[in-house]
Amino acid sequence: MLKARWSFEDGQVVEELEQPIAPTGDAATEFHISKSDGWPVGRYRLEVLLDGNVIQTKEFAVRS
Repeated sequence: MLKARWSFEDGQVVEELEQPIAPTGDAATEFHISKSDGWPVGRYRLEVLLDGNVIQTKEFAVRS
């Protein structure tokens, strides 16, 4: 199972999405989130997990 977890700077989980995967070779998948009224200004973190283990983390900021 592949999971993407977005969280705000205070640790609050914004969104968490999962996709089952069973690749037999090269594969690609993507995750999307949106917020119609805009994201609050601040720092965010995206964690990508494979079978419950964090395999990649990226931090980013939303600025006004």
